[in-house]
Amino acid sequence: MIMGNHSFQLLTIFTFMWFSFVVTNEHSRDVVQCIDSERQALLEFKEGFQIPSGHLSSWVTEEDCCKWRGVKCNNVTGHVLALDLHSSDSSELLQGNLTLLQSLDLSRNNFALRVNNLDWLSRLPTLQVLDLGGVDLSSAFNWLDAINMLPSCYNDLSSIIPNWLFDISHTLMYLNLTRCQLQGSISNAFVNFTSLVVLDFSYNYLSGSIPYNFGNMTSLSVLDISFNYLQGPIPTGLGLIQQLQQHHFKQSPLCELRLSYNKLSGPLETILPQLSQLVVLEVAANRLEGLISEAQLQNFSSLRVLDLSDNSMILNFSSNWTPAFQLETIGLSSCKMGSQFPQWLQSQKNIQRLDLSHADVSGTVPSWFWNLSPSMEFLDLSDNRLSGELPDLSSRTRGREEDDVARLTS
Repeated sequence: MIMGNHSFQLLTIFTFMWFSFVVTNEHSRDVVQCIDSERQALLEFKEGFQIPSGHLSSWVTEEDCCKWRGVKCNNVTGHVLALDLHSSDSSELLQGNLTLLQSLDLSRNNFALRVNNLDWLSRLPTLQVLDLGGVDLSSAFNWLDAINMLPSCYNDLSSIIPNWLFDISHTLMYLNLTRCQLQGSISNAFVNFTSLVVLDFSYNYLSGSIPYNFGNMTSLSVLDISFNYLQGPIPTGLGLIQQLQQHHFKQSPLCELRLSYNKLSGPLETILPQLSQLVVLEVAANRLEGLISEAQLQNFSSLRVLDLSDNSMILNFSSNWTPAFQLETIGLSSCKMGSQFPQWLQSQKNIQRLDLSHADVSGTVPSWFWNLSPSMEFLDLSDNRLSGELPDLSSRTRGREEDDVARLTS
């Protein structure tokens, strides 16, 4: 399996959100100051921190809180809209009362952030983005209720997905519960998350099936539920995420679908025609099967990452097929591609990672293959029946990181 990097998609999705938060400027600060009650709430918030490095030294009573480090205010009303303290050194978080706060980021801190009480989360009704990556909730008696507002928790906590989460279903845009030790099944109530753009449940212990009506999340662009224990078929409704506007259907906004390392079964080809707008398709290490032809992929012009590895799928591509896409990551390990070396790869000029291992490919490796892509970082052709002359690969490997690998054993 080859994992793709999707941080650039997330950055694109939330760029418009960040600019809506950063609304202060030098001219407005001369006229508009922050609200007294919100300045006091921030000072109380600060009191819960132990800050040896003085990251919040600008947070003093006499100063306008809109000028404080990490605080973003509305340039008309003076209300605090965003609080960004990521990569600060702190040790304990208490409560504040910032009812108009839309974004709170305390992630990527080099400490064990501790919370004893999470009641303050319920007083943030307009929150759209909340990132408490690395927070320790083991001492919080009410963590079960609060966990459903954590977009990136990274905690050692075990729980089902609580129903309280669905009370914020119409405002939340970014929900990241990766590595949260979540158990149980995914609720059908997620269909009410009509504003959700990113949903990430990866690296948990979720079981059961993917709800059929996931397709009702009409704004969803990124879905990552990889590395769980989900079973059953991929629902056909997943490829029908559309919006009805003035009696016309709009194409699905879904661009990333990551379902790898589960126990999903059944044919993949039944939903492929509905997913032609995808940039990333990762379904490796499942129990999927079926026959995939070039006709089912002919409209995937935006596809950059394709990982079908470690399933029971057969690929039926003609020798003269020229795909509409230019792939950067190709994972086809254990897929059956026929006995001949896949000629369609000759059209792919941007390959960075390629895995054709265990694919029962035989014959001579064509000479064009070794000059296919100057950006190749990972190549695995092992456990096949290939022959031919191996060229000097030193120019490809010189200066590369140790993790960049070429496995050619056949």
